[in-house]
Parts: sequence; structure tokens; C-alpha cells
Amino acid sequence: MYALLQKQLLVKFSSVQILFMIYMFSIVVLLPFISPLSLFELTQMQFYLLLFCCVNTIVAYGCFAEALNCWDASKVSAVLALAPLFTIGSLKLVVFFQPDYAFSDRLSMLSLFGAFLLVVGSVLTALMPVFQQHRINKRAALVDSD
Repeated sequence: MYALLQKQLLVKFSSVQILFMIYMFSIVVLLPFISPLSLFELTQMQFYLLLFCCVNTIVAYGCFAEALNCWDASKVSAVLALAPLFTIGSLKLVVFFQPDYAFSDRLSMLSLFGAFLLVVGSVLTALMPVFQQHRINKRAALVDSD
């Protein structure tokens, strides 16, 4: 839904304007729940991690908005759906190299099957235009041969 709504907004606004509206709305909604003084209680490492997350969010949503300018919303959403799989894969990699890591990957077979279905759905969404073009070419070849 988010991708479809943003795709419609891109008709009237630029991606930078949309992101600005989203961030301003978020600030207004979350303002009652923040305590800015807690920033001074962060360690240096925590502060750098927070800074990285802020920059990462701006870059990621900027790329998402620009991708909507170039691709169909369905393709962008299919790629976006793969993001949790990168998180799972990264966690499995960390646990492989550090088995004592505090947040181990306790995924059930149902979770892994769901991740597999997500990958298959994303691949099919991305390849559907290729399948449709192949079918059109095949029909055209059959008509030409008659």
C-alpha cells in the first residue's frame, strides 16, 4: 500500500518533498514520546550507531522513492520485501562466526518456509514481464506460421 500511495504522490510531488512530508509528520506524531536529553547519556559507540541508522534511513527511503520513479510499484515492493531476508542472512552469518552471540537465530521451519515463499514471490513478480513477453512472442509465432 505504501508503494502504491507514494507512486500516486510522485505525480504531483518530487521524492524529496514526499520524504520531507513523511519526516515532518513523524516528528509531530513522535514528539510527545521523545526525551532529547537521553542523547547525552549515549556512549560514543551508541551515538555512532544512532548516527548510522539515521543516515541509513534517509539513504534507504531516498533510494526507495527514486526507484518508484523508474520501476513499477509492484517490482519495488517485491525488492523491498526481501529486506528482512538480508537481516536473517546477516544474523545467520554473525552466529556462524560467533556462536555465543546473544541474539541467536531461532527460526522455525515454518519461518524458513515463509522466507522461501517470499523469495519465490519476489522472483516471480520481477520475472512476470519476461514470461508475458515470451507468451506474446510464442502466440505471434503461431499466428505467423498459420
